[in-house]
Formats: sequence, C-alpha cells, structure tokens
Amino acid sequence: MSSEWKRGKLKYLAILQTGNSISDSDKDLYSEEIYGYYPYIATKDIDVTTNKINYDNGLYIPIDTGFKIANKNTILLCIEGGSAGRKIGYLDRDVCYVNKLCNFKPNHNINSRYLYYSLQSYFFTQQFNLNLTGIIPGVSVEKIKNMFIKYPDIHQQQKIANFLDEKVSQIDTIIEKTKQSIEELKKY
Repeated sequence: MSSEWKRGKLKYLAILQTGNSISDSDKDLYSEEIYGYYPYIATKDIDVTTNKINYDNGLYIPIDTGFKIANKNTILLCIEGGSAGRKIGYLDRDVCYVNKLCNFKPNHNINSRYLYYSLQSYFFTQQFNLNLTGIIPGVSVEKIKNMFIKYPDIHQQQKIANFLDEKVSQIDTIIEKTKQSIEELKKY
C-alpha cells in the first residue's frame, strides 16, 4: 500500500453540478407530499454549525419532472450567497436541490466521506474564498472544478473518513450532553 499523497483537480475526481431553482409562485405546486417524490433542498435546509440537512421542509419534487437529482452518499455545498463555502451537507437519501447548491459526486478514486471532509479543509476553503466574486458572493462551478484537493490511496481515504466520522460523533455526543447539562442548570 502506497502512502504517497496526490493533488488533483476536482473536475477529474468528481462530477459537479448545480440544481434547479423554484420561483416563489411555483412553490405551491410542490408543497404537497405525494407518492414518488424527492425532497427539495435549499441552502436554508443545511445547518451551518452541524452540517445536518432538513429533509422535511415542505417541498416535494415528483419523480420524472426533469429536476436534477443529487444521489445518496454525495455532497451538497453552498456556492452562492452569505453561506457560500460554509454550508455543506452529506446526503443520506436522493434529493432535488436549488441552483445555489453544488452537488459533488465522486468518481471511483475518491471516497465520498473523504471528499466531504476535504471540502471543509483549510486547503480547500482557502481556494474557495480566494475565488469569491460578485455583489452576492459566489464561486462558479467552472472555477470549483479547477480547485485542488489532496488525497491518498482509496484505502487510506476510507481510514481517514472512518476516523473523522468517529471523532465527529464523539464531539456531537459531548455537545449534546453539554446542552442537556445547561438545560438542567437553567431549571435550578
């Protein structure tokens, strides 16, 4: 097993695409839960501190409507607006998504959880922030495709992702226990 790390452009490591927007006037068309639908995810549905995604936001896209689909085990990153580069989520189901989110679907050389953590790394966020432009700050998909991540072989990526998953879970547990303790103290 090689311990050599590589540096590669995202356009060679993943498929990147943005979603579809829904006008405010059309939201009523997608507000009823029906059989055979995808949840519709907007930037507001990704928590900036926990990276958790709210799938139950009241918007449902019927299957086969032509909306772009982000598959389970891929990543959504906000690329436009005040949360650009800061809101990121890992999907646990197939969804449709807004055009301000970019979906990252890694190829066979990249572990999806490893990519998820790499997109939160200092190395990537520095590249992202240096490319923010416009009155409403954003980075184009084409610029993101030319950004780099560093990665080891696929087995090492899995080990790193597993380690980070475990540590994040431990931190989440500590945070939850701390919140419970604070609530108990407030009662007193």
